[in-house]
Amino acid sequence: MQDSNGRPIEYLRLSVTPACAMRCIYCHPGTLDPANPRSLLSPDEIEGLVRHLVENHGLRKVRLTGGEPTSRSDLPDIVRRLARLDLHDLAMTTNGLTLARQAKALAACGLRRVNVSLDSLDPNCFRRMTGVDGLAQVRNGLDAAAAAGLAPRCSTHFWRCEGGTADPSSSWMSQEQQVSKK
Repeated sequence: MQDSNGRPIEYLRLSVTPACAMRCIYCHPGTLDPANPRSLLSPDEIEGLVRHLVENHGLRKVRLTGGEPTSRSDLPDIVRRLARLDLHDLAMTTNGLTLARQAKALAACGLRRVNVSLDSLDPNCFRRMTGVDGLAQVRNGLDAAAAAGLAPRCSTHFWRCEGGTADPSSSWMSQEQQVSKK
């Protein structure tokens, strides 16, 4: 596969669900109907699609995204199936809310890396931006991802948040975490 400039396309961002427990101001400013499970690709369909792209079109990297991919109960099965394919990289982007309880299992299934979207380390600002009081869970998820060998990386959007304190993210990430910042 090539893009319109003749460059090879070797990377796929695959959204496995639109579902997400957060209601971030930049992503879901209103309400969102939950995903209809019948409209989602099954693990068999996902594996078949990616296998076809690997074997016939030179695909080498897959990043699982959403919504929130960890909201799918069959995510470990999807990761296991994709990890068996001839991929150079299998990664996931997550909000990190449930990563603490899933990181070890996902790593055991073959996930190699995670990118955690982290909007703020100020609890008030985090809550205002995401609609949930989940900063502690995300931080625990980063710890669990690092312990599981998933090389966690944080992506942060810088926003002005009234009523919040100065965001200590650089200090926390450099002193307490083995986390790459993006």
